[in-house]
Amino acid sequence: MRRRALIAACALAACNRKQATAAALPAGSSVLALGDSITFGTGADSAAAYPAQLAALTDWTVVNAGVPGDTAAQASERLPALLLEHKPLLVILSAGGNDFLRRVPAAETEAALRSAIACARNAGAQVMLVAVPQPTIGAALGSILAGLATPTEAAGIGALGAALLALAYGKLTYAGVKRAVLSTT
Repeated sequence: MRRRALIAACALAACNRKQATAAALPAGSSVLALGDSITFGTGADSAAAYPAQLAALTDWTVVNAGVPGDTAAQASERLPALLLEHKPLLVILSAGGNDFLRRVPAAETEAALRSAIACARNAGAQVMLVAVPQPTIGAALGSILAGLATPTEAAGIGALGAALLALAYGKLTYAGVKRAVLSTT
């Protein structure tokens, strides 16, 4: 019960802040979820992976481009071909976790993320950067990501992140976010 209240309070706080707004995406819009095993949904049914959940919440066409084990550099290298193939209006970038596990220097991870962000923006896509915590106690956002993302681009992961993203793009109401939060606790 306590965890549920904490998550709901965080969702309320996030929804009440004035942040930069993103352009609304109509139903059927192509969205590219680029990342690693978290995006792919390793250990879960494919319908439970966050890209599938986001598609169900929004009626967008969400392409799951998660590859388990990918580093930020590998994800960045795959991006140009994915942009050409899917022509997304939005790229959700969740990469860097494997970099930390492999002790890739932070500067290399940051450079790869910057490259991916620039590539997506140059293709006309909006970018949402999903935080990958650094391996420190209590880290909510990696310091690398904090310097790269605008408030609109920074988001959580999982059902809450999918619900908040849908809310930001006008595809879900506050009541829908609350239901999504409460259903995951």
